[in-house]
Amino acid sequence: MAFLRDEFSGKRYGRYEVVCKLAAGGSAEIFLGSARTGPFVGLPLVIKRLLHRGTVESLTELIDEAKVTASLSHPNIARIYDIVKAGADVVLVMEFIPGATLSEIRRSCRKHGQPVPLGLTVLAMCDALAGLHHAHCHLGRNGVPQPVVHCDVTPGNLMVDFRGVCRVLDFGIARVSGSSAKGAGGLVRGTAAYMSPEQVRGQNLDFRSDLFSLGSVFHEMLTGQVTFGRDTDEEELDAVLAGQVRPPSVVAPGLPTFLDDVVMRALAPSPTARWNSALEMRAALLLAGRPVLWSAEACAAFLRKDFAEREGRIEDLMSDILLTDEPTVPVGSKLKRTQSLETARNEATQVVKDPRVTRPRASARSKARSKSK
Repeated sequence: MAFLRDEFSGKRYGRYEVVCKLAAGGSAEIFLGSARTGPFVGLPLVIKRLLHRGTVESLTELIDEAKVTASLSHPNIARIYDIVKAGADVVLVMEFIPGATLSEIRRSCRKHGQPVPLGLTVLAMCDALAGLHHAHCHLGRNGVPQPVVHCDVTPGNLMVDFRGVCRVLDFGIARVSGSSAKGAGGLVRGTAAYMSPEQVRGQNLDFRSDLFSLGSVFHEMLTGQVTFGRDTDEEELDAVLAGQVRPPSVVAPGLPTFLDDVVMRALAPSPTARWNSALEMRAALLLAGRPVLWSAEACAAFLRKDFAEREGRIEDLMSDILLTDEPTVPVGSKLKRTQSLETARNEATQVVKDPRVTRPRASARSKARSKSK
């Protein structure tokens, strides 16, 4: 991710404005953005524009699913803040996590000729399992169980932030537990090399599908090889169904063997042979991996060493995000931040309506306090 202004900068989706493009795939475009009005003014956000080509009914289904996942709230899950239909576009507005994905971390380590630190991998998996367990135990309205299955657990959807905490990203194709893995047009949704066998077959999914996918990610982070990676999607799907996986310590001699059981049980071809919950798998991983487990502080220090330049670029971009409402800002103007976002949100109850300058005014209560002093 370049985190540099580009030709998409300034594009609007309702109240949200693009800062720069981050990524693109077959089903969505991902942007860094900010809100011009509303409760998220001044905060960095991720804007995901869905490249939807289905029917009105399938679009409605997609939005309904997004509403369910938007209700998830956990320290190890990136939040969905808003769902916006702007003209023909549907965008999800999500929490921005400054950090690096596991795929980026693995790529960086490979570039330097070193494996991903074992302690970082174990902590990231524990964090991801905590987030997934929250989704799998989700309660809907009136406390009715409404478990959510992520359906796309990949190294690119697991982000370690600059505090050393791993967060599960992008519940964009998540399904309510028991739903079919097939989306609009009967197509199976997900990333081929990380699908569970039942997902490949288009069967109904539950939490155990996510555990298989995370097991595949875990195996990859330990060995440095994509577990079911092949030359084409079709070959990867066939490899998943074949289910022939060697323990990590066999693929990468020198790895400790005490993590093999945790990984291989998650990768069992039959869902009934896998862990009974993400929480159970996490407990087993903490027990087995405690000798090598890193702290969040150690993970943060490692991340900043390899991605310090990115952190600086993000800070530079964020300094240009305006803290003002849209009507008060002329096109092309910029306002540097001179105070914290928290202070600005507390004090910016009124805004100068001069088109040449825009800055927060102290509230009447603040002025009264000042006079009393």
